[in-house]
Amino acid sequence: MLRVEHRAGIAAPVETVWDLIADLESWPRWHPLTVRAQGGLALGAPIEVVEKLGEAERAVTFRVHDWTPYEHLHLIQPRGLFGARSIRYLEVEKVGPANTIVAVGEAFDGYFAKQALRREHRFLKAGFEGAALSLKAEAERA
Repeated sequence: MLRVEHRAGIAAPVETVWDLIADLESWPRWHPLTVRAQGGLALGAPIEVVEKLGEAERAVTFRVHDWTPYEHLHLIQPRGLFGARSIRYLEVEKVGPANTIVAVGEAFDGYFAKQALRREHRFLKAGFEGAALSLKAEAERA
């Protein structure tokens, strides 16, 4: 499995960070890849996202693959033939009463994983770094 990820330490309680993640409609405010996001947090539920990679916008339907409040949200996306898929994730870890670590990333699996990652890596790397740092700023302001 191939992955691209960015992690950041946040001086805010895990509950504050999670509330921002769980509010899908707020994602465009702090996630630079996200133009629009809507859906519900339930296993198998669709999450409709319009995202921007470079100058191109694309509509993507993720499905909630796994989620545990105040821990993680994993969204799965089929990636074409031969069972290729990716899992976009936002994970939070409580390291103290007012300290959290967040990881924003995507893991690629399947026959065409290298090709998908090669095509999108530079956009995802910058986007996940921006998302982690913007989420940090939003949570620390709250």
